Amino acid sequence: MIGIFYDPTHAVNGRAPIMQIMTAPLRSFELDDRPYLVVTEWDRDHTAKNYVDVSVTPPVVRPCDAVEAVWTPATRALAPLPTPCTVSVDGSHYDCTDGSAELPEFPPGTYQIMVRAVGYLTFNYTLEVP
Repeated sequence: MIGIFYDPTHAVNGRAPIMQIMTAPLRSFELDDRPYLVVTEWDRDHTAKNYVDVSVTPPVVRPCDAVEAVWTPATRALAPLPTPCTVSVDGSHYDCTDGSAELPEFPPGTYQIMVRAVGYLTFNYTLEVP
């Protein structure tokens, strides 16, 4: 069995991040009195693609959603984005709370953009500026 410990204090829109994963027999988890534990039969390799849904009782592990953002060169906007999220461009981080990110004008080159949000798969995008 897989024990997934999560942190409800960092939950966003009912989605709590997974903080620790532990493999043990079911009996071990039955004796574990720590709060914020979900026990599942899921494969350990797949837990990075999941989050803990704390909007239901008892909390359950659910698969992360994909970010389907599109870059619009004319407005320099990346949208739609989950809210809130963090957009990273080559190490510079921008907090996004409104569903889109207007990025600065970049000189010609190649840039790596990453979007992270609780309950979503990390979105990676390569931006080519001519």
